[in-house]
Amino acid sequence: MTDRRAPFIVGDERTTLLSFLTYLRQSIIRKVEDLTEEEARRPITPSGWTLAGLLKHLTVSERYWFRHVWAGEPGIGWDRHSWDVPGHVTVDQLIDDYRESWKESDRLVEAAPNFDASCAEEHRNHRMSLRWVIVHMIEETARHAGHADINRELIDGSTGR
Repeated sequence: MTDRRAPFIVGDERTTLLSFLTYLRQSIIRKVEDLTEEEARRPITPSGWTLAGLLKHLTVSERYWFRHVWAGEPGIGWDRHSWDVPGHVTVDQLIDDYRESWKESDRLVEAAPNFDASCAEEHRNHRMSLRWVIVHMIEETARHAGHADINRELIDGSTGR
C-alpha cells in the first residue's frame, strides 16, 4: 500500500476542514477495500472489534452526528451496537454504505449557512455548532484510522495511509 500524505491545503476554514475529513474517510476505505471477507471480519485486538465493524461504526457516527444532531432528522439515534456486522452484509456493502453516509453528510454541510450555526439537536445537554460536529468527526475518523492502521499491519503487514 503506497503512503498518501495528508493534504497540504492553502485555503479557508471550510476547504481545510472538509479536505482533511475527506482524506481520513478515504484512508479508512483504503485499509479495508482489498481485504477478504474473513480478513475484514477477523478480530485482532483483545476487545474483539474488526475492520468491518469499524466501517459500520463510522457509518453510524456520520449519520448520527450530521443527520440527527446537526440536521435534526428524527429516527437516527445512536446505535450502541454499531460495531456489530451481520454475516449477510458484505465488506463491499459496508464500504458503499460508508461512502453514501459521507455523501449525505457533505450535502448537509454544503447547505449550511456557516460553521457557527447551531445544531438542531442537543447531545448530552449541549447544543454544539456545525464546526464542532465537523471537528469531532475529523477526530473520530482519525482515531479509528489509527486503529485501522494497526489492524491492517497485523493482518497482512501493509502499512501506509
